[in-house]
Amino acid sequence: MRQVIDNAHHKMVVSYIPNCWACLRRWQDAQESNRSLVTIDEFEQVDEALTNAKRQVLTLESRLAASSDRYVRHQAAAMAALQQEFRNIEITRTRLSELRVSRVSEADVYGVFAGLPELTDEDLPRWKAHAENRKEEHLAMAPPSADDDERAIATIIGVRVAGTPFNFDIDSFS
Repeated sequence: MRQVIDNAHHKMVVSYIPNCWACLRRWQDAQESNRSLVTIDEFEQVDEALTNAKRQVLTLESRLAASSDRYVRHQAAAMAALQQEFRNIEITRTRLSELRVSRVSEADVYGVFAGLPELTDEDLPRWKAHAENRKEEHLAMAPPSADDDERAIATIIGVRVAGTPFNFDIDSFS
């Protein structure tokens, strides 16, 4: 039933291709800006969320351990799942930490085509000339550093800051 509900996530045109494109743009942006794939702000936000999840797992685990032996025996599978989730959280944090400090090279983005004159002189400039490939997408670009508290809060809660560009579509109103 879940696959039926999440049907759009398994379609080429509406999910897979846009997400691949967004991933490519993010890697290109990181390579061109000489920065890591994970920004400091992103790492801190995810680290805080992982810390919170870890705290919840430990709290639940301690509750189960403090319960009666009969209850704990029935919850052995739940305890094992919680411990596995705790390990998964640690693995995620370690991987993000590694991504935060490593820089993206041209070979990371373009593979065996990196450094070829055809790529840098002809193909890439032609690809970048298309308007569709110049659009900034939420998933494609790392968020810019917040230069003030208002922008930082807007970035976190996902709202537009007054004075920033806004696309208005008159056709969306009836």
